[in-house]
Amino acid sequence: MGKNTKYRNMATGHKIMQWKEFLKVNENKNGLITFMVTKWQKEHNRAKLLRKIVYATYQDNCVKITIEKCEMVDDLKCNHEEADTRMILHAIHSAQFNYEAIIIHSEDTDVRLLAIYYAADIGVQLLPQPE
Repeated sequence: MGKNTKYRNMATGHKIMQWKEFLKVNENKNGLITFMVTKWQKEHNRAKLLRKIVYATYQDNCVKITIEKCEMVDDLKCNHEEADTRMILHAIHSAQFNYEAIIIHSEDTDVRLLAIYYAADIGVQLLPQPE
């Protein structure tokens, strides 16, 4: 794959040989995320979730995926370009469901600083990510 090659149609079984080059193109990253979210929404894939709940963001949208159904989450709809701030938005949203603690998993220092800054707004205990 040459530099700046854009994939238009993702398909199951598609082989990406040069991931670094692939991920340098924003349209490819967005297409991959949309492809994966679309796949997880299919009933046979949702069956693999068992009791888990997945919140998947793509473009400006967020979808809640469970074994029973998929539904858009209007509270998590946003146009944040950076995952950093979306993670904080998701943590604040999760805190509304009376969890005792939340783990924000990221290697990014910016995310850790944002978590410290917004800890009071999140409103539940923030635990360090597992090593």
